[in-house]
Amino acid sequence: WTEVAAPVEVPPAPPPEPNLASVRHSMDAGHWGEAREVCQSLLAAHRLDPVLHFHMALVEEQLGHEAAAERFLRQALYLDRTYVLAHYHLGLLLRRRHDAAGARRCFQNALRLLAETASDRVLAEGLTAEAVRDLATMHLELL
Repeated sequence: WTEVAAPVEVPPAPPPEPNLASVRHSMDAGHWGEAREVCQSLLAAHRLDPVLHFHMALVEEQLGHEAAAERFLRQALYLDRTYVLAHYHLGLLLRRRHDAAGARRCFQNALRLLAETASDRVLAEGLTAEAVRDLATMHLELL
């Protein structure tokens, strides 16, 4: 007579650690609350990461929290004055808030930084320095 071994229970795999890719995945899926939670947990561990502050600003903006978005963009720029996309997005936000002088300053800062950047350099997924340069120039002309 042979004894049958009891099945061994395999514990479920732990959930993956939150990271910037998980924030972007939530943002791309339109899960803004989830993106906010993940971003907040990442910021708690990495307070000096300007990229996290930038992404948190984008999330807050989508949630309709413009004042919070502005604070996060300004924090990203405090941590990295050369963060072109933070200058550009702050310009967009200030333009929507009818702060033409502030928006102009942000777009000019972005263009100044982009003058030293190769046109084909990718600044974000599918977004080159040349594209941001063209957009900032267009927004300046519209002010």
